[in-house]
Amino acid sequence: MYVLSRIIRFSKYIIIGVTTVIVTLIILSILFFGGFGDYDKNESLKSIVFAHRGLSEYYAENSSEGFDALDSIGIGAIEIDIEQTGDNHLVIFHDSNCERLLGVDTSVRDVNLKFIKDRDIIYDNNHTGNKVLTLDEFFRNYGTKRTIYLDIKVANKDVADSLIVIFEKYNLYNTTIVADAKLEFLSYMKLKAPKIRTVLEGFGSGKEWIYYIIPKRIKPDYFSGFFSNIDRQFVSFLKKNNLLNRYISYDVKKSDIKKSLEYGLFNCIITYHYEYGNEHTLMKYQNAINRENNNNVITVNM
Repeated sequence: MYVLSRIIRFSKYIIIGVTTVIVTLIILSILFFGGFGDYDKNESLKSIVFAHRGLSEYYAENSSEGFDALDSIGIGAIEIDIEQTGDNHLVIFHDSNCERLLGVDTSVRDVNLKFIKDRDIIYDNNHTGNKVLTLDEFFRNYGTKRTIYLDIKVANKDVADSLIVIFEKYNLYNTTIVADAKLEFLSYMKLKAPKIRTVLEGFGSGKEWIYYIIPKRIKPDYFSGFFSNIDRQFVSFLKKNNLLNRYISYDVKKSDIKKSLEYGLFNCIITYHYEYGNEHTLMKYQNAINRENNNNVITVNM
């Protein structure tokens, strides 16, 4: 009986403690983060199709050559990856290790920018002549005339502060969105630079509850996740909460496009293939989006 009494008493303390934390969070949210709630209904967002790491199926990923080739296809939105060097430069680079893309088995975060710049980007086991771009170089040459999805691979305060400076320098508030799976990183950016649009990654079926607990002031502008993790129940959740135009499907394959359109998911990140035909797949997709938006009719011949 004594042991049972101790357990009951201890359980009460846990319940009281958890309740106190929840109430405190609710009060803080109301006082400092605008409370909980949905987005403003009068805000309209255009549909976007992003080319994954540039023209990465045919050129070195995240490279000048791949970005230049996109112009001939007529693709105006790109998904790129952001890493940080040991001397705190933001570079357009996907892997945390340099071996696959630069041929050296070392962490990007352990070397300086010169080490990165002295090496060619490797594609299909060949040195391409392409050099890794800094984020500043990218926006100087490409970013201000395109819509950009920044996939952050190293999320910390220094990276967030550097991004805020670059956004201000190039006035990227209407063209660029910052994506990461860490809500605390995105929240820091929202609180310090509210004009920057953010994307919470890894959001899919089974994680719907996350949307309801994020305070309004720090709610991401978009959510994203793998198309393979989307089902009709999740789509119903998106529709119910008017989130269809705020969701970006990741890794949408050619075979997924028709289904994505049927779901009403018009934002996507897709890897372009020349084998899709003379009429470029991304342009077909965007045209289908435009027909949906203008006439509520979709006709996709893929």
